Amino acid sequence: MSSLINNAMSGLSAAQSALNTASNNISSYNVAGYTRQTTIMAQANSTLGAGGWVGNGVYVSGVQREYDSFITNQLRAAQNQSSGLTVRYEQMSKIDNLLSSTTSSISTSLQGFFTSLQTLVSNAEDPAARQALIGKADGLVNQFKTTDQYLRDQDKQVNIAIGSSVEQINNYAKQIASLNDQISRLTGVGAGASPNDLLDQRDQLVSELNQIVGVEVSVQDGGTYNLTMANGYTLVQGSSARQLAAVPSSADPSRTTVAYVDATAGNIEIPEKLLNSGSLGGFADVPLSGSGSDSQYPQPAGAGLCRSV
Repeated sequence: MSSLINNAMSGLSAAQSALNTASNNISSYNVAGYTRQTTIMAQANSTLGAGGWVGNGVYVSGVQREYDSFITNQLRAAQNQSSGLTVRYEQMSKIDNLLSSTTSSISTSLQGFFTSLQTLVSNAEDPAARQALIGKADGLVNQFKTTDQYLRDQDKQVNIAIGSSVEQINNYAKQIASLNDQISRLTGVGAGASPNDLLDQRDQLVSELNQIVGVEVSVQDGGTYNLTMANGYTLVQGSSARQLAAVPSSADPSRTTVAYVDATAGNIEIPEKLLNSGSLGGFADVPLSGSGSDSQYPQPAGAGLCRSV
């Protein structure tokens, strides 16, 4: 009789665990990064009775995440590419809107200037035509100045965005390294059972980090992650996180670029051609006016054009 009751109780206990897991799945449905879980049941060891081996019901062997590494990697790759393209599109659209405006663009000002110039050529002695040309020339110069200032402001915004991205990367790296440590310790305490909630948190952080800068994930013994950037620089190794820094570019000090922090050598600049993925790659790919001769193009070009006339 006791064996019958024990078998029934084991079934009820296992069913209760399965219901708890299902309830958790429902309540966590809208939680970012949550992975559906399944209760795994196994047959309890039988005991030898008078008539042979007698079953002892079931027990819960674990709670499994319905996680597919292939699908996750494909999703991360798509998100990384989308993030980079979105930044490029947004930044280039601002410049395109500035230069292609039908009411206040360089092309409109140039068209007005040359129209006035043609009028003056046809009426060289007309004072009104001369005055109109001077007005159009002043307007053209002002338009070049406005465009130049706008591009400089965009430079500053891109530099700020790169610095902010570096801070986010460092923060994500620290959090992932901390979770690596917790997961490793709790897996050992739980006799191999995985702390699913922490695994979800870590995967969500990796996905968010990957949208900023592309990373490759290498799973180590104990379930810890090592994260490596596309240029081979290790961001996270077990419970240790390495840091990046936003520094002035050696090629153009007005431009902010990314360096990794070395305890011995200090900040070592990462070539921009290797920062080609995620939103950080999008910002790094935006053509800036900088502080060199190219940055002086809009204003002197307008002034030089008017002087030549």
